[in-house]
Amino acid sequence: IILDNNCLTSFKNSLFSNNPFLMDLKVGQNLIESLDEHIWTRSLRSLKVLNLDQNRIKHLKHAYFKQAYSLLSLYVGSNLIEQIDNETFSDCKSLYGLILADNRLKKVTSKQFSGLKSLNNLDLGVNQIESIEDESFIDFNLLNLLQLCSNRLRIITENTFKGLERLEFLLLARNKIEFIDNKAFSWLKRLIYLDLSFNNIKYVSSIESYTNFARSMFVDINKNPIEYLEKGSIDSMITIEGFVIKINYL
Repeated sequence: IILDNNCLTSFKNSLFSNNPFLMDLKVGQNLIESLDEHIWTRSLRSLKVLNLDQNRIKHLKHAYFKQAYSLLSLYVGSNLIEQIDNETFSDCKSLYGLILADNRLKKVTSKQFSGLKSLNNLDLGVNQIESIEDESFIDFNLLNLLQLCSNRLRIITENTFKGLERLEFLLLARNKIEFIDNKAFSWLKRLIYLDLSFNNIKYVSSIESYTNFARSMFVDINKNPIEYLEKGSIDSMITIEGFVIKINYL
């Protein structure tokens, strides 16, 4: 069912009560501010794809996705989301893709995304995220792509990305990153693309975890105010296929 580009203001059970086998629902570009609680148990038991892009949702509550066992893809981009309850997606056991880009999130906590063991793609780009609590992604055993571009991150700690052992693409461009722990990427055994361009990195150390990357690894730290490369920092990257460091202050 496609209900895009209308003037719907709410997402009620009654709208879909006669469609128990509905699998794909698009209600983007409306004026929706909230969802009926427990809608999955009553109306959307078989839904696999839900598109809520470009609405006016501010708060994602745990009850919105309770028993959403069949959901594979959820699009909630370009809303006004400022808050996500702890364990909001804990029943989304099959969720493969979660798009939360272009919202107003300011932080990521360790319990917001707990339980998403099947997730492959998480898009948190174009928010206002200033911090990521350690081990926030610990359940993401199958995550392949993590999009965090265009936020306000300043620090990447040793355990920011703990648990992401199958991650291949990490996009951190256009933040305000100044500090990256030397072991921050040591968990990312399969990483093949790391984008750190357009940040505030001034110093590149001999990051020991680079030696854990795949041989096809590509690192982009283009357009940072880099002033200094520590001795051995390039030698530690000998397994890396591409390393872009142009337009800096070296």
